[in-house]
Amino acid sequence: MLKRSVIVLGQEYVSTANEPNAQLNDLNDIYLLLLSTTTQTVYYPVVLAYYNNHFTLLVMIETQSSISTTSDSSSSLYLYLALSYLSSSTLLLRDLPIHYLNYVEEHNINNLSKKYLTIEDIETEEENIVKCCVLSEDTLPKHVNVLND
Repeated sequence: MLKRSVIVLGQEYVSTANEPNAQLNDLNDIYLLLLSTTTQTVYYPVVLAYYNNHFTLLVMIETQSSISTTSDSSSSLYLYLALSYLSSSTLLLRDLPIHYLNYVEEHNINNLSKKYLTIEDIETEEENIVKCCVLSEDTLPKHVNVLND
């Protein structure tokens, strides 16, 4: 079983060969590891893009500006992935839903997402608060097995 949460990003609506914006894209969601304990998880998610009916892994690449000139291993790069999107139909900021929750989990979404992801609230220039997930370019230590044997 995978030990990292998965976040799928994509367009709000899926187009077909015959019709643009044919249906709502219900794959744009957060998939938490609800069958695992939080001690067994890696808090940085796998991020996938869904476009033209295909999935693509999104990875951070190291640019010249992000390369540290010191040998300090604590100076790693952290990025924030907004867990909200601007709905084209309502023009409101909406949170990405979390898939496959039971009734009790649905009423505790904020605490649940913080158990499986590193979450921070970021204030925008318009003074909106956006919930973001921290991403890291750090490679996983060799002793971490991200799949169960």
